[in-house]
Amino acid sequence: MPTVHAIAVLHARGMSIRKISKKLMCSRNTVRRYLRGAEPGVRAKRSYERPAREAIEARALELLETSRTTAKQRWTAPRLAEVLREEGLDASERTVQRILKEWRRQHAEVAIPLQYAPGDLAQVDFFQVEIIVAGERLRAFLFLMRLMHSGCDFAWLYRWQDTACFLDGHVRAFARFGGLPGRVLYDNLRPAVRKVLIGSERELATRFAKFATYYGLDPRFARPRRGSDKGGVEARGKGIRLQHLTPLPEGDTLDELNHALLRRLERGLERARVRGGPTCRSLWEVEAASLRPLPEWPGDASVLIDAVADRQAKVRVKSARYSVPCGWHRLPVQARLYADRVVLSRDGETVEHPRVAGNQSSIWYPHYLPELCRKPHAIEQVGTSLSQQLGSPFDTLWARLCAIHGRRAAARRFKSVLVAIRDDGVEVVAGRVRKAIEEGNDAVLSAPRDEESGENRVPARLATIDVEGPELSRFDNVLQVDEPPCSSSGERAGGGQ
Repeated sequence: MPTVHAIAVLHARGMSIRKISKKLMCSRNTVRRYLRGAEPGVRAKRSYERPAREAIEARALELLETSRTTAKQRWTAPRLAEVLREEGLDASERTVQRILKEWRRQHAEVAIPLQYAPGDLAQVDFFQVEIIVAGERLRAFLFLMRLMHSGCDFAWLYRWQDTACFLDGHVRAFARFGGLPGRVLYDNLRPAVRKVLIGSERELATRFAKFATYYGLDPRFARPRRGSDKGGVEARGKGIRLQHLTPLPEGDTLDELNHALLRRLERGLERARVRGGPTCRSLWEVEAASLRPLPEWPGDASVLIDAVADRQAKVRVKSARYSVPCGWHRLPVQARLYADRVVLSRDGETVEHPRVAGNQSSIWYPHYLPELCRKPHAIEQVGTSLSQQLGSPFDTLWARLCAIHGRRAAARRFKSVLVAIRDDGVEVVAGRVRKAIEEGNDAVLSAPRDEESGENRVPARLATIDVEGPELSRFDNVLQVDEPPCSSSGERAGGGQ
């Protein structure tokens, strides 16, 4: 700037360009440029003819615009330079990098800063995480719902990522927030979307459509493969994994980990939503008043599945198998799948199992009590699990029987206990067995088998029937002989002759 000012002052005094250049020790072209109004520090760009560069750029842009690519199979500078050289153009990777960088800049989407009114929008997504439950490392899925005005979050860990868990996460989140947002933004995940139509239109999954109708939700959906459309929940999901799930959380049960996570998120409301701005808790107090009221009853988060019990009285639900009463074998069964349990029903009778992973089975052996009462060899195989499921004192009784008689003989003695349970009920028989154990009465432990006692026990319905003994003389008419048969083999042979 001092040089520019000096040039202007000297030129105003009538000094020539040559003398100004000599006096200020700068080029005469520099003096002329500043006298013409050029800005200091900005050099004038010269335009040169670059026919080779222009040919390379034109062909590179043509390839970029017309070639078929995907997000993972896209042009890179080395590959594009290789193709150009194969076509006879002497293109360096550095030149192609500049062309590709400018092309990507021009085609990049410009993000618009958005504003969210209180209670207007929530964003939902699932995230895969790793956890440790009871010492075992498991893969889990984090359901996350984020209110965009206040930044208040609800997160819950599930073992599966399916419709039942998706709906259960909504029910828990709405109950936690105490109200409903005006709109909910989703990815095009399968539990919610059956088919992606033109533009923003979607064909909703049948179960989710009923759920959204019950709560009066206004579901919105992001563009396919555009995570930036719901960048709030995407960024927050990454933050929860780094801030609250690192190192891997450990606990005895999944519920323990979930409640610990909720407590950490609750403490996180004290942070500022924007640096120097109000805290998330103060914004949440405003947003809570803007949420729509909840229905009187929570929505049903189950998925109804029609199934058939197989020959082993087991029902298959999402590749897992659950036992039912043996009288249901090969009959239709209605299954309700929840996030943590499965409820099976038929003719007004229901049984419930904890949900298990795929290709595993949940067997409740008391369902097979009528069959076990007549199959002691099966009791020998499943006696330990059966007695544990029946609970005390049957597990103690089974252990003592096995210790005294061995598993095979114990199974035959335990069969009489199962028959009593079938006839009188488990509570009544449990009281009898518990009393016998407390009094030290080991009669039930040493009772012999029926065949060992030498007694033939006849069922009550057959006890009144008299059976006459056989008389050999009645078979004479059948044999049609006049004389009694001979006593020796030789006489029989002679009589025949």
